[in-house]
Amino acid sequence: MNRVGHVLLMIFLCTVFASGQDTTSRRKNSLEEGAWAVQFGIGSNFTITTFAGSTIALKHFCSSSQAYRLSATVNGSTDSRDGVTPLVADSMRIITTTDGNSESLSLQFNMLFYPLTSSDVNFYWGIGPSGTYSHSNSTSETRFVTSSQDTVYSRQSDTRNTWGIGASGVVGVEWFATKSISLNAEYTGTLNYTHSSSSSEGEIPSRPASESTSKSFSVNSGGVRFGLAAYF
Repeated sequence: MNRVGHVLLMIFLCTVFASGQDTTSRRKNSLEEGAWAVQFGIGSNFTITTFAGSTIALKHFCSSSQAYRLSATVNGSTDSRDGVTPLVADSMRIITTTDGNSESLSLQFNMLFYPLTSSDVNFYWGIGPSGTYSHSNSTSETRFVTSSQDTVYSRQSDTRNTWGIGASGVVGVEWFATKSISLNAEYTGTLNYTHSSSSSEGEIPSRPASESTSKSFSVNSGGVRFGLAAYF
């Protein structure tokens, strides 16, 4: 955990400790059947970021002690680059062009359980499945250019597809600053299976497509995450 993470943890624990000393009054919270919440992460310099690695995390309580949370991330990008290498007094040059695009989707579902819901600080734990998919494609072309000719020297296409499934477990604490706003600290561990396939084909000079696949299992720790939840 970096220095900012340590500072956030200390502030959170001190706030939790201080609130726990007041036994005469309890803060109201939104841990009740039918409640919804949107969760965000708290990053470096106290900026709002993603939570659970996702663009949006939505939580719904099916009872006062049980909720489900769905986290989703969608990414997409395109890239185009040109490079020129002069050879002899700019009359001869090599031009390299690369075009690519990529898309990805990740989903994570957690069932969350709150053993006690009447405390200022509410402990919870959860478990659930996750899934990911990504696709990328790129084409590169190299041309040899002189004052009298423009020749394509090589052209190649590469494609990669990756999908994964897994399971995650979380433990955390949630403290309500107001009835509708809460702060939480959460630790996550994941078990993942990933399958990747890639292919490469040369159009100039012509060559058969080559393909490869890879499979892997991994156990990862997501570390401690700090978040903010808005209930409605």
